[in-house]
Amino acid sequence: MPQNAADNRPHSAPDTLANRIATELEQEIIAGGWRVGQPLGNEEQLVERFGVSRWVLREALAITERDGLTQMRRGRGGGLVVAEPAESVVATTLRNYLLFSGIEANGLLSVRQLIDGLACRLGSANLDPQALAAARAFHADMAALDDLGGLEVSTRLYRQILKLSGNRLVQIFGSVLSQLTYGHGICLGSRPLRGLTQSPNARRMGEMRRTQFTRVVAADLYGAIKASGEACEVILDLFAESPGGGRHFDLGSSIGDTRAIAELILNTYPSDRTFRRVDILALQIQLDIIRLGLAPGHPLAPEKTLTERYGVGRNVLREAIRVLQRDNIVTAAEGRQGGLWAAEPRPDNVIRSSLVLFRFMQLGRDEIDPVFREVFGLAAALAAEGGDPGPALAVLERIAAGERGLTGALLASLGRAGGNPILALFSAILAALGAADDRAPTPSASALGEALRAGDSGLARRLALTWGR
Repeated sequence: MPQNAADNRPHSAPDTLANRIATELEQEIIAGGWRVGQPLGNEEQLVERFGVSRWVLREALAITERDGLTQMRRGRGGGLVVAEPAESVVATTLRNYLLFSGIEANGLLSVRQLIDGLACRLGSANLDPQALAAARAFHADMAALDDLGGLEVSTRLYRQILKLSGNRLVQIFGSVLSQLTYGHGICLGSRPLRGLTQSPNARRMGEMRRTQFTRVVAADLYGAIKASGEACEVILDLFAESPGGGRHFDLGSSIGDTRAIAELILNTYPSDRTFRRVDILALQIQLDIIRLGLAPGHPLAPEKTLTERYGVGRNVLREAIRVLQRDNIVTAAEGRQGGLWAAEPRPDNVIRSSLVLFRFMQLGRDEIDPVFREVFGLAAALAAEGGDPGPALAVLERIAAGERGLTGALLASLGRAGGNPILALFSAILAALGAADDRAPTPSASALGEALRAGDSGLARRLALTWGR
C-alpha cells in the first residue's frame, strides 16, 4: 500500500472520548477479575454514568465488543455484560493489520515454518491420554473430509495440529498464519475461487497436512516436520499459479467480488465465533482499500455511495466504520469539511488489543518461552542476513555493560531489523508480554553483537536460541 499521505488528510485522533470510555471499561473488567457474565448496566444507565450521547456510547461499546470484552444482551433484563473473549478475536485483529503490511511469500513461509515446526515438537512430546484419544477419534472421522476441497482439508487438519501443541500462543499465531496463507492464496489465484481450492496443488497440501497430523499423533517428530516443510513447498507452488508468480502478495484488480473473498478469509480458521455482516463488511472495505492502492488520506466515497456499493443499510455501514476506525484503517471527521479517509493501521493499537486477551488468558512461562526462543532465533538470523541491526546492537551494548530488563527491547528491535512484518509484530507482542525481561544478562550478549556485525546468521540464531539459559 502506498505510504505517501495526502497533504489534506485529517490527523488521526486515537484518544477520542469513545476510546477513553472503552479503556475505562477495559480497566474495570480486568480489575474486577474478568467475571464473565457480570452486568455493567443498560444503555440508559451507561449514558448517564459517562455523561455522553448514545452515539458516543455505542461507538465505545463497538470497540469493547470488537476486543471481545463485552456483549450486549437484548430483551427484558438485558444490558451490557462481561464477555468471555474468543481467541479468534485477537487472531482476526492481527491478521487485519498484516493485510496492510506488504507481506512477501518467503517472509510468510519463514515464520510459518517456525510456528509449524514448534507445533509439531510440542504436539509430539505432550500428547496426554485425553488429547491422544481425541486425536484418534478425529483421525477415524477423517474419511469424511475427502469430499471437501484440498485447502479446507488442510485447514481442518492444521487446526487439530495446533490444538495438539497444547500451547495457546502457538494456536493464535498459527491461526493468523493460516488465515493469511489461505486468504492471500485465494486472492492471488487467477482461476475461479472454487477452482483454486480444488486444484492439484491444493489437494497435495491437504495430503501433506494429513501426513503431518498422523506423524504428530504417532510422536514421529522427524516425519511431522518433514511433512510440514513439504506443505510449505506446496504453498509456494500454489502462489506460483498466480499471475504475479507468488513473489509478492497482491489483491489485484482480477478480484471483483470482495465479499466472497472476505467470507472465505473469515471462515478459513474454524472457531466458535459467528461472524456478522458487520465483520464481513469491515473486511470488504479493507480489501478494497488495499486492492485500489489508496494512500493514507485518500477520500473514500460518501455514505450513500458506500451503502449502495456494498448493499447494506446505514447502521451496518456506520458500525463497520467504527470497527475500522478502532484499528486506524479509516479515519473520519464530522461537520462541513467532514468525510471518510483511508488511514494506516497502527501496530500499537494491534498490540494493545492483543494484550487485553492475553491478560485474560494468563499465559504462563511454559507457553511463552518456547515461542519466545524460536521467534528470537529467527529474528536474530534475519537481522544478521541483511537487515538493519543497528538498534539491536545498541541494546546489546547496554546488556553487555550489565543493564537488566532489556531482553524485550532487544527482541523487538531484532524483529524490526529483518524487514519481515509478521516477525516484527510477533516480536513486539512477545516483548510487550514482558516475560522476557526478567532473564538475567548473559555473556553471549557480546558474542551475539559480533555475529550480527559479521552477518553470520547461523551463529546469531544459535546464540539467540540459548539466550538466558
